[in-house]
Amino acid sequence: MQKLRFLLGILFIVLLNPLQAEIQSLIVRWNPTYCSTACAMNLQMQFSRVFSASKVEFNAQAGEAVLYWKPYAVFTYQQIAAAMNMVGYRAYDIRLRVRGTISHDRTNFYLTSIGDNTVFTLMSPANSVSNQMSTPYYNQSSPYASYYNIPNQQAVQDLRNQLLLGEQSGQLVVIEGPLYEPWRYINMNLVIEQMQFVQ
Repeated sequence: MQKLRFLLGILFIVLLNPLQAEIQSLIVRWNPTYCSTACAMNLQMQFSRVFSASKVEFNAQAGEAVLYWKPYAVFTYQQIAAAMNMVGYRAYDIRLRVRGTISHDRTNFYLTSIGDNTVFTLMSPANSVSNQMSTPYYNQSSPYASYYNIPNQQAVQDLRNQLLLGEQSGQLVVIEGPLYEPWRYINMNLVIEQMQFVQ
């Protein structure tokens, strides 16, 4: 009987609090210059077929789509890549707003999205210029060239301190920023542009 009351209590809380996707939004950008009207219509159709998206806002002229993720749906770059590939395009910018918890190991900090448990490796904005990149596969035409430094994958000290405090206190955090070249890396690297700890 006590167990039944407990389960009913949880059900009551869930009904009062609608499910909210912890991968709260996803912005995909591409170059609209070379995408004709037919191309844009096809792209809009492909985005509407992304299974994990509950809603899509599409702006062909700006070359931008905003996807709102379903609760508990795991995010994978492959879903976005598949939609773009059907039209023959690749996104040059993919930005996320994610709510989750912080963890870390010896070398990296991680953000785990609540509910779907998608894990992102966190990166800090670079402090050095693009011509100091050391990776041989670095693309100088990348839109991230003047902003992010791939060798500097560990958060800078002040950011590390904020992340450690947030992890130790068990606070939830909302982080916004771009994925760093997800077509190149197995792990999803999320650059911290905005960060806010929430109750």
